[in-house]
Amino acid sequence: MQIVRTPWGPFSRGAGTPLLMRLHTMDTVLFWTMTPILRILCLLMPVLYWWTGLVVVQTDLHGLISHLGPYWICCVIFLGWVSRGTNVPILADGMSLLVARESLRASAVGLFGNKNQKFKVTAKGATRDRTVVQWSLAGWFLAIAALTVAGMVLRLVLGPIEGTPPAAEAMNLFWSVYNIIMLAVASLMCVEAPRYRREERFLAGEAAKLRLAGREVEAVLEDVSLLGCRLRLPAGGLPAADARVVVSITEVGEVPALVRAVGPDHCQLVFEADAAQRAALVRKLFSGRYRHSVTTLRPFAFMGILFRKAFM
Repeated sequence: MQIVRTPWGPFSRGAGTPLLMRLHTMDTVLFWTMTPILRILCLLMPVLYWWTGLVVVQTDLHGLISHLGPYWICCVIFLGWVSRGTNVPILADGMSLLVARESLRASAVGLFGNKNQKFKVTAKGATRDRTVVQWSLAGWFLAIAALTVAGMVLRLVLGPIEGTPPAAEAMNLFWSVYNIIMLAVASLMCVEAPRYRREERFLAGEAAKLRLAGREVEAVLEDVSLLGCRLRLPAGGLPAADARVVVSITEVGEVPALVRAVGPDHCQLVFEADAAQRAALVRKLFSGRYRHSVTTLRPFAFMGILFRKAFM
């Protein structure tokens, strides 16, 4: 957004910016400004119809499906292909609603605000011992969904709006049901489940060694994070709680640690790593086989996760 206001922006003169780059810049500006506005309008249009009888789109359900349907199917196929199956229509629409308000705000600041805006980093790794609902977002989604449902019930009780063709009523009904589903998904995304760990923990299952009291014990690294790990040890090889030990991890080396807890066949360690050892842990966990990257997405499984997170 700030590039638009520079001598290299799409409307500048004599800066030598190639035409293709100018078009790319304008495409980005239009995406982050017009897309949220259109999504919000698409949520409000059925509400206006049910409560005031205002018909914004002059079409019927057959026309809507026959004209918009092929375009929508092509978009789903293309986005599913380029994202390798991780872009799911309703879930993607719900996610776009989550960022609509902030993208409009950031766009307005970038286009019209102070040019000397500072980059703000969001908080990472915060612990949270309870479920948190982002009501500042979910409240708006639930309010629009409630107005949509109430309008549909109103028409069910009072009857169709006088002078409105049945086809327009059917089209708005279809539109409203889709909006309600999308708003429900977006609302579920606003529920943050408890997170007790400050750092991401990875399942490992690789060999490691534990050195304590002058002897070395073969162990299995069951899971690991930047802050600590869990080791499975043979009988007789368990250290005492609060003991200081050294654990040898592949690609990291020897890391001093404190024994936090001891179980029947395992122990929990808290690393006392220096800067170089922590850097080695970062490289091992976030640039190797332990990185958590999404490669496939099963829509129904994901919806189940959202439902359990919100209500269980």
